[in-house]
Amino acid sequence: MPLGGIGGTPIGALDGSPPVFVDGRGSIRDHVAGVEIGWAISSEERFHDPLVDPAVRQPPPDGAVVETSLRVSGGDAVHRVFGAGAGVTVVEIENASPAAFAVSIVVSDLAAVAVQAARPPARWCAGAGLDAVRARLVRDDTHAGVSAARGAGALVWPVAHRTTLRLAVTTRGPREIARVGATLPPLDALPPLDRVRRSGQAQLDRGFRVEIDDRVVQAAVDAARVAVLVRASEPEPEPALVAALEDWGFDAEAAIAWGALGFRGRRRAARRPDDPVAAWLAAKALLDAGVAAAGAHARFLVALRAALVDERLDGIDLFAGFPSEWLGLGIAMHRAPLRRGEVSAALRWHGDRPALLWDNPDGLMLRASRLAPGWSTTDLAGDALLPAVPIELLAFAAPATRRSDSEPIEPPHSFS
Repeated sequence: MPLGGIGGTPIGALDGSPPVFVDGRGSIRDHVAGVEIGWAISSEERFHDPLVDPAVRQPPPDGAVVETSLRVSGGDAVHRVFGAGAGVTVVEIENASPAAFAVSIVVSDLAAVAVQAARPPARWCAGAGLDAVRARLVRDDTHAGVSAARGAGALVWPVAHRTTLRLAVTTRGPREIARVGATLPPLDALPPLDRVRRSGQAQLDRGFRVEIDDRVVQAAVDAARVAVLVRASEPEPEPALVAALEDWGFDAEAAIAWGALGFRGRRRAARRPDDPVAAWLAAKALLDAGVAAAGAHARFLVALRAALVDERLDGIDLFAGFPSEWLGLGIAMHRAPLRRGEVSAALRWHGDRPALLWDNPDGLMLRASRLAPGWSTTDLAGDALLPAVPIELLAFAAPATRRSDSEPIEPPHSFS
């Protein structure tokens, strides 16, 4: 699966602008405009292409900023992307190395992209496609001056060591900007990186939150929650998007999106998976495929929610779609919205035995039929050391995922 969740990490602001997606190599893709914006570094030693260079790292995104690092000249080139609203994407490339280098912004269609920087690019080149452009960059076959090219091309800026190049980018191209009378905002008017990080974390702290000791699933959950939020203001939302907003506690956005649905759309948005185990398999299929379809993030969230919290008329089944690959992993669910309040739960392990902790609204009947058939409670809050998991789960479990019998049960994170 690509780093950054399903089909890349969505980046945007909560203003109704279509999001762009950043893949595991730092390339930006605008699926609406059909534009790709990549990057590359030319150092004293050689040309560094993130698309093929093995020295690329991308930590799990924090929901607002995607950071990709590339090893160069005894240091790093650090590429960061975040949304600034009104269709503007901010790209920052920090030279965290002891030597100067040149940054190339590689664009699939120069006429479809507007770029603003503190200074114009020093050089440029064009070619018959992105591969041809990169081949020219490898040969250092570029031109000085201002680019007048169309089609695929690259814009090149020198960046001194320990400094950062900041760009404002929009896929509303120069001609479109001139036609509508709009301009890119001044660079100093764009939000600083630390403020964007704080704002993104505040959004992720809303609604239903899941913490799981699985890096891939956690990154996909965080990316998908941001994706449905940045798409919540679409004039014609998909039913799965509305369902995901409702299932994950984004009530204000869900209400607005629900009002934009027709009768058939509302019927589809009201449906939920009948089989929690099948729901997890559907969610895992989306993870494995890494598809970039617009509705993939929403469908993933709806399926995962059904696997974690199955709300029935006679109560709540926790971890109802629990897969064997999660045996031994710590999981916490915070404020899952229900028809009657919210439920929170955490799963910790004592050897092969799961310890379940919960906060239960209105004394609903809680079960964990997948992990402990026959167990139930109506207690408002509590914890229980459940029996060893059923043999059908253990049969497919990798022993390395289990914790030692001597490891104590960890308390859950706060449910508040």
